[in-house]
Amino acid sequence: MNTLSTISQSHPRGQIEASLDPHLPRRILACLSLSSRTPAIAAEAWRIAQAIQAECCFLHVGPADSQAQAYLRHALAQAKVPHDIPLWLFEGKPPRTVEQVVRQHRFDLVVAGVLNRQATFSRHFRSVAGRIAASSPCSVLLLTDPRVERQPFKRIVAAVDFDDLSRAMLSTALAWGRREGVEHWHIVHEYDPSGFYSLPGRPEPRSRTEQLHRLEEFIRPFDWSGIHLQRQCLLNKHGCDAVWYAQTMRADMLCLPLSARRQGFWERMLRFRLDVDIHALPCAVLLYRKTA
Repeated sequence: MNTLSTISQSHPRGQIEASLDPHLPRRILACLSLSSRTPAIAAEAWRIAQAIQAECCFLHVGPADSQAQAYLRHALAQAKVPHDIPLWLFEGKPPRTVEQVVRQHRFDLVVAGVLNRQATFSRHFRSVAGRIAASSPCSVLLLTDPRVERQPFKRIVAAVDFDDLSRAMLSTALAWGRREGVEHWHIVHEYDPSGFYSLPGRPEPRSRTEQLHRLEEFIRPFDWSGIHLQRQCLLNKHGCDAVWYAQTMRADMLCLPLSARRQGFWERMLRFRLDVDIHALPCAVLLYRKTA
């Protein structure tokens, strides 16, 4: 990584105190480009950091001259981000650079904007934001419709597998949602009796009734008080039917655990250049990884 310019590397006095909730991200890295949506992405990242009491830093990978620096500082000012919050300008390939910065500074959430939300699902994962999501060692939040003005999440869809990763994701998402005041939750499980979208040799030959029972058992230990909760088991026809469901429910955020099953399907989809017939990400997408 070739550093051309680094601004405000030390922890600023204006930084908010990190959350003591062990389920919540403590360090957020927001990725900024030189686009018209940069102020909105910065504002969303800063709003989320304040809501969950996380530290927040901003990163631009690309031109690091005075013109780029001035543009980004102006964008942060538009987003009402305090001037002493770190802004780093690096040169290099965005996915690799983000991965190095995350590991070096131990971030546990990356925030990035999706530039073309109408692209097919597989093309999203071939985009810069998609490649950042694929290579980042921590969770990634992809913003599809960022706004400068405050617009908290109100409705969240969480797709779960019956494993420890989904359990950790729900703990994080619920803690986050309570900070945001989210009252409407949809918990879904995508099941695939044929095994086509599962890992090779690991089909799930269970009926929808059996899947619903497993889902009820899985979510029962969580505190759902004060929440409007819906549960749904989806017959997995496309490998990512939770995206369809989130669109139908007009969700503000979709949470997906990056399990071996899900990553295995996406890798096969990209390797064989398959275009899954989804032409818009309906909302922000949290791709969850459990950070060590």
